[in-house]
Formats: sequence, structure tokens, C-alpha cells
Amino acid sequence: MQRHLAATLCALLALASGTAAYPNAPSALQDGGKVTEPKTDVVFPVNRTAEDGKTKLTLAGTALRDKRVFLNFKVYAYGLYVDPLGAKKALAPFKGKSHKSLTKSDEFYAAMLKDDFAKSLRLVFVRDVDGDDVESAFSDSIEPRAKKARDKRKMPDATAAIRTFKSFFQVDELAEGDEVIFTWLPGGKLETTVKGKRKKQIVSPTLCWALFDIYLGDRPIEDKGKKTMVERIPALLR
Repeated sequence: MQRHLAATLCALLALASGTAAYPNAPSALQDGGKVTEPKTDVVFPVNRTAEDGKTKLTLAGTALRDKRVFLNFKVYAYGLYVDPLGAKKALAPFKGKSHKSLTKSDEFYAAMLKDDFAKSLRLVFVRDVDGDDVESAFSDSIEPRAKKARDKRKMPDATAAIRTFKSFFQVDELAEGDEVIFTWLPGGKLETTVKGKRKKQIVSPTLCWALFDIYLGDRPIEDKGKKTMVERIPALLR
């Protein structure tokens, strides 16, 4: 019981907080079309197909979400995927730039958050977390970003979309090894898979932007993770 309560508290704080923790080093191990996140040993295939069954995606990088609450608690490993052809076209101005240079460029990250090519986040939990805690944590991160997008970026209101999104996490728990996948398809289409179950597609450019801004925006949940999750982009742009 104590272990479960500690894990739940950790997950809530880790997902909702903006404090950086300890993501993986850039030198992730690669073997046979796979990348291993070194702090969790979670394996990410280099290539996968999006939920629409036709969009091909390539891994851009991986990271680890953890939080220090007296001790370091690992919550989930995550990988960012992009449509390589779409990304190569949309990110053409950044061709030839080094990884270090890209991670210092606000313009690059702004381009990553545009709606003109498919991108996907695969989260693999490395501890048991209550579904309610995951839903609350994502809400705490998404709602202020969506409000900012509406008020300052003049994007459509996403209240109804967020309500639907929150309902996807009405599960007892996300156990160690469970996956959550978010795929942003052009046109503001969000595909979500929770524990292997595909959810209803949500069409909301604002929700898509707010969700990915959690990882790639000005105030990411992991400062270092924001860098390592795009470490393969320079190679994709060659």
C-alpha cells in the first residue's frame, strides 16, 4: 500500500510539474532498428505506422520523465516520432544545422509545433499509476496552455475537446509496461491510444498544440528531454 501511494503521489507531481529531472543521455543505444532509453531499458522501434494505418513515422529521440520526491521516481519513458517526409519539407530551413544548434533555436521548436506534418508521442510507463492521477496531471498541464493558445494565439476554444480527452483516462490504473500514444495528424487531428485501445479521434488544433507544447514548448516538463527527443532530427533532414 505504501509503495502504491508513493507511486501515485510521484506520478501526479511528475506529470503536472514543470521542473526538469533526469532524461536520457543523447547517446541512446541503437540496434537493429531499435533505440533503447538507457535509464529504463524501454525499447523504441525506429519506425512505426500511425493509427490511421498509412502515415509512416520515424523516431526523433527519446527521454525519461521522472521526479525527485525525497527519492528519484521514474514515471515513464517517452519517444517523439515524426513523418520523415513531412518533417523534411516543413523543417527545410534547418537543414545542415547541428543538434546543439537546433536545441537553442526558438524558431525550430515553433516549427515543430506547427500543424503541417504528423508527429507522435509514445509513452511507456515504468511504474503503476492511477488513471485518475494521469488524467488530472495532463489536465493541469494542458488547460493553461490551451487557454494561452486561445487568448494569445487566437486559436479556437478547446474546452469540449479537452473534456473528451480527459475521458480517455477513465481507467483504474496504468500499470508498468502500459503504453499511451498521442499522434497529431495534419488538420488538428489527435489520435489517442491508451493501453492498446484506440480512442475516438478529436479534431482540435488547439488541443494538439497544447499537448505537444508540454514537451516541446517554452516551458517543457523536461528541459533536457526537450533536447534529447529531437536528437535524430539533423540526420532526418539530410
